[in-house]
Amino acid sequence: LMPEWLRRLQSRRPDITVSLTELPHADLGLLRRAEADLLVDWLPEVPPDVEVKEVARAEAWIVAPTHGPYAQKGRLSLPALAQVPFIGYHADRQLRSLQAAALDAHGVTPREAFGADSSDTILGFVSAGLGFSLVPSLTAAGPKAPGVLAQKLERPVARFPIYAVWRKGKAPHPLVEAALECAPSP
Repeated sequence: LMPEWLRRLQSRRPDITVSLTELPHADLGLLRRAEADLLVDWLPEVPPDVEVKEVARAEAWIVAPTHGPYAQKGRLSLPALAQVPFIGYHADRQLRSLQAAALDAHGVTPREAFGADSSDTILGFVSAGLGFSLVPSLTAAGPKAPGVLAQKLERPVARFPIYAVWRKGKAPHPLVEAALECAPSP
């Protein structure tokens, strides 16, 4: 999402300097303290003191190794994976609770084997054959990694809006206006 968006922004507005920082989760305090002008992330709730524009949509995917007994005829089933080690998000409580809710909806209580702090690390563990997981993806084709089979989680349907978030005020900061002009659409 961000690389192409930033390329468009810099192409249209070479006079703007962007300082980009990757955070483990959306920290609205940075906006409220005016330490950041724009955040891009999923929010479980949109508070009244910020404005948002949806710029993407993430969907939940089941991921499992392509080798071994995990994938049966190219299809993944959470109940069939119940005895397989689960690779869950470690530090992000929101992502961990979303994973747990989806597993619970399928009556699956897997044994957690590994915790990771990023989808890329989870996909690496899955590729190595260490277990299965649930991860978000912004692309319609789902997460891609060698040795990983991905299947969209159909039930419950899990779609999460990704927002550009800025402080409410009289007029947005010129950087925010420029970024929103070339923001992607979901």
